[in-house]
Amino acid sequence: MLQIKKALQLLEVGRSERSISSQLGLSRNTLRHYQSKFHSSGLSYIELLALSDIRLSSLIYGEVPSTVKSSRQVRFDSLSDYLIAELKRVGVTRQLLWKEYLRQDPAGYSYSQFCDRLNQLKSSLSTFNLKHSNTLSVI
Repeated sequence: MLQIKKALQLLEVGRSERSISSQLGLSRNTLRHYQSKFHSSGLSYIELLALSDIRLSSLIYGEVPSTVKSSRQVRFDSLSDYLIAELKRVGVTRQLLWKEYLRQDPAGYSYSQFCDRLNQLKSSLSTFNLKHSNTLSVI
């Protein structure tokens, strides 16, 4: 966003495309793309500089789509507590859990995605416990 605002400032003072692109490390095509977005907004460079980063970003890149969970992700999330608890049991492997998961949800994740989602779950649940001892040991 800083680069876009710098481009706006340089365009405002009348610098050439070539000098702006070399100064900011942008290709001239990218700068032209930005300029076309600026002109299509109908706002002056000063008005564009006054916009918030979010508003300017939506003007340049378009609206950011909201992240919507797929039905497959929702079904997997509903099983998350069960899957983590089962993994702690002796003899239960990821592959056994995955096969059981596919029996319940035939359109579920592939094995690699299943393992990746499990890793994400485990890392989000893990906590860091630090045991501190006040005694000094002398060797």
